[in-house]
Amino acid sequence: MQNAMDLDAGFLSRVLRRFEAKGWVQRDRLDEDALRRTIRLLPARREVFERLDQRQGRQVERLLGRLGEPDRRRLVSALDTARHLMGGGEGVPFQIRTFRPGDMALMVSRQAVLHRDVFGWGYGIEVNESEAAVAFLKNFKPEPEQCWVAEVDGQMAGSTFLTDEGDGVSRLRLLYVEPVFQGLGIGDALVSTCISFAREVGYARMTLWTHTFLENARRIYARHGFHLEDQHEQIRSGRR
Repeated sequence: MQNAMDLDAGFLSRVLRRFEAKGWVQRDRLDEDALRRTIRLLPARREVFERLDQRQGRQVERLLGRLGEPDRRRLVSALDTARHLMGGGEGVPFQIRTFRPGDMALMVSRQAVLHRDVFGWGYGIEVNESEAAVAFLKNFKPEPEQCWVAEVDGQMAGSTFLTDEGDGVSRLRLLYVEPVFQGLGIGDALVSTCISFAREVGYARMTLWTHTFLENARRIYARHGFHLEDQHEQIRSGRR
């Protein structure tokens, strides 16, 4: 118990002695070693615990009963986000699917917010990304183009899409991964999915553009064989 709960041994011993004095628990020697004890909740206290546990369960059930299915999904998503933020996201599984109605607007919104919060960008980048998303939807060609969304427990964790640039050239666009889900390999998986699709369709080349300060994205691109062909200075919403 001490190791599992990371409790100070002296503090734990004092708490157990108080519980024992109140008749809540009984400590039995496990073997000849006096330091090793089993701890049992006494029957009278177990009944109290079970009543409290059942009452708490009913209260939670009533609270959840007020929520519709969309709000329940939002709650689960929020709890998952809290768990990941607190460091419980290692090894979390994710899925990659093709896009659905509503995804593109959410992608643009999240990227605009992240560029604002992380890099201090203004409306310019949102205009650029919105134009790219609208053009993709208006001119969407299902055979040579596609958009992919990575999900963790039903929550959008990242996305990217591929467009047909003509003459056997495709373009990887608007790759992003939610900060809370970075480190799970989502960015690599999205780029791999995009490249595999481009090869299956028959593109001869794939291109993209990015910014010098997006170091995580640049490392992902480099791992997948992209190399710099051209570089120029661009000022957009206060950032270069």
